[in-house]
Amino acid sequence: MLNSVHVIGHLGKDPVIETSRKGTTYAFLSLANNRGWKDRDGNRQEQTTWVDVVAFGNLAQALDNLSKGDLIAVDGRLNNKTKDGKVSGLELVAESIDFLKTKKQKGRPQEEGDEDIAF
Repeated sequence: MLNSVHVIGHLGKDPVIETSRKGTTYAFLSLANNRGWKDRDGNRQEQTTWVDVVAFGNLAQALDNLSKGDLIAVDGRLNNKTKDGKVSGLELVAESIDFLKTKKQKGRPQEEGDEDIAF
């Protein structure tokens, strides 16, 4: 069975990066994917789909350079989120993330050519 997802969107907030007691680094992202269209009357409509993303290890550590509003592409797989032993929704487990358009990189303003960085 194939479980592969590719999503492009803007970060809804800064990534939350933490390290577990066992030393595993993980990051949580909230990604907004917008879709626009015109209705029958010609009025512009827009729908935002929010995607919860989790990343682990070196990939999670690399996300420290991202901030709210940055445009990224995430490739990964869907996984059930659980709470109190029950499935509470879906999350995208990131296998790779491309930084498409970022406001900053390592504390400095973005320069031309910085936007195409992949981890």
